[in-house]
Amino acid sequence: MRVVFINHHLFQDGDTYGLIYALVLNRALAVDALRIGLFWINDDLYQPGVLGASQEVQDYTRKVQTRLGYFESFGQLGPQLVLARCRFRDNVDVVEYEGGDNELIITANREMFKSNPRLVSLFLTGEENDPSLWLKSLDAQLDSLVKVDPATLAYAAGVLGFSLAKPLSRKDHERLRDYLKAHSGYAEDSLRFLVRSLGPRTREAFKTLVGWTFSLGDEAEVQFAYISKSTDYVRQCITARGFAVVADALRRAVLHCTRDYADANQLFLRQFMTDLLGRKDPVTRMGLREGEAPEPIILLFWIRGAKKDEASAILGDYERDDSGKAPSPGKPQHHTNVTLYKQVRHMVKALSTETKVPILFVPIGDELVEDFGSTVADASRTAALSKTALEHAALVLGISLSKRLTAEEYKRLSMYLNKHYGYSEEDVGTLLNLRSGFKKGVKDHNLIKFFEREPFKGRPMGAQINFLLQLASQHRVIQVGMRSGSMERLMYLGVPTLYFDRTKSLPDLPNPVGASRIKQLCLFEGDSFTELMDYFMRCDAAMNTANPIKGYPLFFQIENRDTGFLKYSSISENRINKMIEKLAEHHLRDYNQLKQKVVQKGFLSSDQFNELRRQMLTLGGLEDAEEQKMLFMLWFTMSVYPRYATLLGTASSSRPSATMPASSSFQFRFDEHRAIRASEIAAKRSERAQKKGQGGSSTASTTTTSTASSSSGGGGGSAVAVVVPPPPADYQVGDLIRVDYMVAYDVVGRITGIDNNLVTMRIERCFRPNTMTEYTEGDARVIVNTSMSWYKNQILRREG
Repeated sequence: MRVVFINHHLFQDGDTYGLIYALVLNRALAVDALRIGLFWINDDLYQPGVLGASQEVQDYTRKVQTRLGYFESFGQLGPQLVLARCRFRDNVDVVEYEGGDNELIITANREMFKSNPRLVSLFLTGEENDPSLWLKSLDAQLDSLVKVDPATLAYAAGVLGFSLAKPLSRKDHERLRDYLKAHSGYAEDSLRFLVRSLGPRTREAFKTLVGWTFSLGDEAEVQFAYISKSTDYVRQCITARGFAVVADALRRAVLHCTRDYADANQLFLRQFMTDLLGRKDPVTRMGLREGEAPEPIILLFWIRGAKKDEASAILGDYERDDSGKAPSPGKPQHHTNVTLYKQVRHMVKALSTETKVPILFVPIGDELVEDFGSTVADASRTAALSKTALEHAALVLGISLSKRLTAEEYKRLSMYLNKHYGYSEEDVGTLLNLRSGFKKGVKDHNLIKFFEREPFKGRPMGAQINFLLQLASQHRVIQVGMRSGSMERLMYLGVPTLYFDRTKSLPDLPNPVGASRIKQLCLFEGDSFTELMDYFMRCDAAMNTANPIKGYPLFFQIENRDTGFLKYSSISENRINKMIEKLAEHHLRDYNQLKQKVVQKGFLSSDQFNELRRQMLTLGGLEDAEEQKMLFMLWFTMSVYPRYATLLGTASSSRPSATMPASSSFQFRFDEHRAIRASEIAAKRSERAQKKGQGGSSTASTTTTSTASSSSGGGGGSAVAVVVPPPPADYQVGDLIRVDYMVAYDVVGRITGIDNNLVTMRIERCFRPNTMTEYTEGDARVIVNTSMSWYKNQILRREG
């Protein structure tokens, strides 16, 4: 039996859900070896229940207990999660360890391991992110400290009656030291380390201890793995069983483990939907008659903001502590800014208008706050003006300062401030300039900081995921936002997801970290718009078959570059006026205000400024190519949502399904692409038939006709000229055929059975699409020698 322990650390907050879901799937589906989480903590700082503890101890203990609460919420606290409690002392040579009740007690040298559990984990398991340099250095350092020659050591061990082939116990180590001290000329300080290869020996002994502690048996093969292997395991389960089975297993487990929160969450969900529809009623907004409005799409836009210390580090407005250490900027490229928020909101509105499908845009997560700076001179800031007075007046009058004031609101504020504070109208204008900025905060009709509301406040993470899953199960939800653990929670459960992340290395930015871990779950792996349209065709066809889909079909990544703080990102590659570049690089507040005034307030709305506006938006939003791809990803997701929900087995609504109009530009573009591909396939078949001397047969002919060519358009596409492929051939058992298998490759195998229009084949080899280049990566290795069924019209051709 093989058992894999996956290392986990407190700082890996965003990776927690991947590990939890891997443990859930391991128990539910039993694919491959047993998986167990190994949570490494500093036991000197983890002191639950200790009175009078320092603030550092209290903060660390709270963080560990919160993390343990994550696992407990999903029923994974117990045998599925082992605590590795690290203690740091000066009187330990390297490390000592012993087993406990579902835990490991490890004592390590304080100076050698810098009181860092991750370094202990690296030394004992050898499995961390890029561990080679530090581990090799430490192993070499330990070998260099051995002063006793091997012959003398072997003789002493023989006299004392024990073997050096296996690691020495602490007792045997002391006996050996005492013997050498009495019977050799070595000084006492030369006897601290006695054997070479201490690192590898210790790691092997640690494996043995782990296997013994958890009663895994003598035949058990213990392995350790980095946290990214949890996502690899989810991918492995999807390859073996298909995404729908994996998502269903996770949903069932989540609902079971969090059932205690279901009733309170359902009440919150009903009230939230009432508030949301009251604010954004699709019947009123889209001019539809009662009962005719299709079920709306709820688009959750996740806002990921910078913590206070991260913002200070990025903007440079911090004071170094005594150690001279600066705060960490975190991952600024993952922070949402106002430009991206407004760009996506505008895209969604345009998509809803063209498709005539209501899309309810719901901000969720952190508050979105951006300070655009001031338009007044620094000298005016010394005036006896109080921003507190302005905020108080706005609160009393019920006026929001996060958006442009109407004339009526401005008049009411001026009158109030004049009466109660004696401010003139000019003073009020100055105050408003000082208050220039944007804030998207908590409202009844959004989910910003929903985790701080009842019934979630003070409750474990399970309460939140139960609510989110209920929302996604009862409504058509799509989520969009920066890559984050919060979005991963629903993505693993099958909720259609579009996320922003930079996956490519650029010379002027730090290399992306963790981008490949989550992207491996995206079934679409291409970059170009043409590749995306090809993917839509294959994905559309796959949803009409009974074959398991080997990836999350509606999980997409959008490449971003500068959606974080502009000071973090270089803009040297953007073709823009050097003055604006200098402002963006050296005067962030001034540039943000300029961007707000010029772009976000619509001051460049004239067509003659389109290019300038596009360039400025690019600095904080998406480039044109990514915006176009994102729009089509959203459209396609909306198009296939009814069939996708059927695959997942989610509850259907009594309201009519969202039907895409045949006249939309999205449908026309998709139909056009489909027609081009059909023409190419027909031409290749004709060419192949001619080479075989069958150029005049019916199988080589093509027919042009006007047809509704798209099955994904929820009711057919527009009437366009397309080339209809030749009718299915008269296939027989034993024929060698080639079939499109989703996006990554074609499969080739022999027919083993035919049932009317359904053909069953045993897969023998995989090739890259429309080539003879064999494909042996990823799940291609798994599906070879398995059987799958296809409709005859999905078969590309006979082979050979």
